[in-house]
Amino acid sequence: MKQVNNGYAEYYYMLEDGTIYNSADDTIINPDKRHFFNLHTDDKHKKRVAQRTLYKLVYNKIFCIDDI
Repeated sequence: MKQVNNGYAEYYYMLEDGTIYNSADDTIINPDKRHFFNLHTDDKHKKRVAQRTLYKLVYNKIFCIDDI
């Protein structure tokens, strides 16, 4: 689990499986059906970001779901 940072609120952490943990509410945030998250930025606005993009920012790896 790593803190997201990169312009997003400090209470977001990303887990290895691609889900987001919100430490302020103690909840897990799953992506929507199109693999996007709606997260708060540092300046209190909401921003829609793709799961793949966020995973690359946090872990510097490519995120791929392989449901074969």
